[in-house]
Amino acid sequence: MNSLGRVPGAAVVTLVAVLLSSSPAVAAPWVPRLPGTHASTNPEHFNSHYCDGCDPPLTYAGGRVADTTGEAGLTIRPIYWIPAASRPFDKGYVELTSRYITDIAAASGATDNALSLTPQYFQKFPGAQTFLRNRYTAEPAIIDTHPFPEGDCGPSEDYTYCLTDDQLRDELTRLRTELGLPTGLDHFYPVFPAPDLQTQDRDGSYSAEAYCGYHRSFGSHASPMVYGNETYLDDGCGEGQSPNHNIPADSAINVFSHELAEMVTDPVEDEDAWRDGSGAEIGDICGDDYGRPLGSADPGDPDHTKYNQLINGNMYYTQTEFSNIAFAKKGFGYGCQQRADAVTPPAPPAGKLDLQAVVPTLAANGKAKTDVYGVVTTPAGDALANDPVQFNAYTWAGTGGCGTVSGADAKTGADGTVDATYTASKDDAICAVVLKDALAGKSTTVLVYQGRYRTVAPKGGDSFPTRIAANGRARTFATTFLNRSGAAIDHAAISLDLFPGSSGRTLKASRVKLSYSLTGPRGRFLPLRFTGYRTIGDETVSLPVGSRTGQSIGAHRSLKVYYRMTILPGAYTARGAADVFHIGSFLDQVNAAAGTSATVAETLTTYVKVVPRR
Repeated sequence: MNSLGRVPGAAVVTLVAVLLSSSPAVAAPWVPRLPGTHASTNPEHFNSHYCDGCDPPLTYAGGRVADTTGEAGLTIRPIYWIPAASRPFDKGYVELTSRYITDIAAASGATDNALSLTPQYFQKFPGAQTFLRNRYTAEPAIIDTHPFPEGDCGPSEDYTYCLTDDQLRDELTRLRTELGLPTGLDHFYPVFPAPDLQTQDRDGSYSAEAYCGYHRSFGSHASPMVYGNETYLDDGCGEGQSPNHNIPADSAINVFSHELAEMVTDPVEDEDAWRDGSGAEIGDICGDDYGRPLGSADPGDPDHTKYNQLINGNMYYTQTEFSNIAFAKKGFGYGCQQRADAVTPPAPPAGKLDLQAVVPTLAANGKAKTDVYGVVTTPAGDALANDPVQFNAYTWAGTGGCGTVSGADAKTGADGTVDATYTASKDDAICAVVLKDALAGKSTTVLVYQGRYRTVAPKGGDSFPTRIAANGRARTFATTFLNRSGAAIDHAAISLDLFPGSSGRTLKASRVKLSYSLTGPRGRFLPLRFTGYRTIGDETVSLPVGSRTGQSIGAHRSLKVYYRMTILPGAYTARGAADVFHIGSFLDQVNAAAGTSATVAETLTTYVKVVPRR
């Protein structure tokens, strides 16, 4: 038996939604518990933009949306909190982020940007149905130089100050009183804190460690103050694209666009308006889906300056947003859209991005390593060579940081493959190792479990046969995927994969029968069809098992699948037994909106010798 890895030609796309920005009211689909500590399993404490397991479409829960009925629509007034003693914003940061707000206001009513998707959502309050309008008014920024108060939280080593969300609200209250700021659902105040200020959200999580931004509200029910916290990050919080040659600002714009779309469709804290079945908001479902770029801003650096939004003549790179209309028309994989005047995104040049960590569990000693291998193919299944990609790693769950990935910027080889090495940190954590392909506007992620988190890593097992005779008799075997965490794994989809063997021999696919049962060895077996495959043994055959949107595996529960394989006489023409194929299985978690998935667990592979009929 050996480690399982997907290769070009696989029929299953393994993509994942990953973005570090998070709305703190969103429930992530799966967060394991760290044994022996008080680390919360609340997904709000973690980087919860891992939205595989989200459950579209968005449904109306009865709450209010933003008030865009007036002539001004939604008025946005940014606040830059930058006391004299703090570290100043980098050159151009304030100008660029403010320009984006001015641009979306100037583009009010347009249908060619991501925010134009929000007018399909509405409220029924106090009884009449009122749809949102794509209408914004930008007001001049407030440069707040008021000193930070003594912090009620402790900053991490990269920051000088730390303030809680309550302290942020205190400052907003002070500004509202001194400046006479209007409140209500027709006004939004995004706060851009100084670069050396870390914030602690109401759930105890910290900026940069667990989120890049959030939106909340407080005050009276009739006229709440709606605000955002837009964290400054030197390295950004997005896909590494910077069409304006300013990573912190371009990243902040992306996070702000996410929070703005969520604010207009779900603005009031503890009063849900539009959520999906998992509790995710409009921006979370498409958290790292960007769609195909429109071009690059800098021909001298096309790999890092791509843009996918042209708003008021200026270029930006922001995530897509979820469209109920597109999802209803086209279904699986078509919920995330760049603009309202398109039903489906154009076909990306990259059809599949697959990523494997050879050793998914590592000691938290700062030295342990694992190789990660990526494969990029076209929609037709051919290798995509010389394709620029990026690797990075971030903390998906845990109380500390993650390690590093070598070769952050790379290009695929002639066979579409690319590899890097992940080195663990010294913290107990689950680390997401991400492969980003800007040409496709997608990412794929593999999770590495460090330290004590190794005990909650999902686990795959099997009873694959090592020999099958081509005699027409059925062989029964099974795979088992165990969820060792305290939370369900939702939308868990399984595939059974047959890889080329070592002998070079093949089987006639038409003479091989394969079926599966989710209800036990005596339950109903359903066929798995080798559609599009003439032979087995000369290329990877990946067969989805059950619904492509998957099912739920409960906390500390397992999902077992039984298989029957029959090799009929005439399928194998050689005289002696030979390794014709090796077999394995993947457990993926699916994002139905973006048509992507992330590998959660896998079995080892078993080489299967086919024995001729005797």
